[in-house]
Amino acid sequence: MPKRRRNTKNDENAPKKERDTTEKVKWKLPLYDWPRGPPSLSIVMRGENLALSEDRQTVYGWLGWSTILATQGHEKGKWYYEVEVLPSVMLPPGNEPAYTCWPYIQEPHIRVGWSCRYADFGNALGFAPHSVGVRDVDGSCVSGADRTPFLGVPFGPGDLMRCWINLPRPVYKTQKENAA
Repeated sequence: MPKRRRNTKNDENAPKKERDTTEKVKWKLPLYDWPRGPPSLSIVMRGENLALSEDRQTVYGWLGWSTILATQGHEKGKWYYEVEVLPSVMLPPGNEPAYTCWPYIQEPHIRVGWSCRYADFGNALGFAPHSVGVRDVDGSCVSGADRTPFLGVPFGPGDLMRCWINLPRPVYKTQKENAA
């Protein structure tokens, strides 16, 4: 004869199963910072050798090229921003890398410009074909690792770089237009 199972549904003496109340969702790191408030520098879309100030308006870098993007990206319209080039300073306490002799001051080089979110953050702006940057050394424009004369003069600490871009409205083709 088969063994009968005990009905524990309404039995108050039956052992109670504890419910798992922990959340089952695993949050992933976002691809980019969601724009909350005024534009700032991204904590996610940046090179490993970069540190940010608390207000995320100042970036500090060390040991090689790195790229950082803003929190807001755009695909159309006219956009403008300014970058003030500050003199070299030591990093704030707690942000220095563990693998260098510290403290020391270095003379960095910078590039200012535009990039899409597919940038390689371990390289300089203008290294990839989908980014463009102006070099501080000679004011040349760099895109796809090719240099062309642009400003003709170097820039450095104390200078204010103004960047403006006009992105036309994207034109999307239908399947029929693509087939033709």
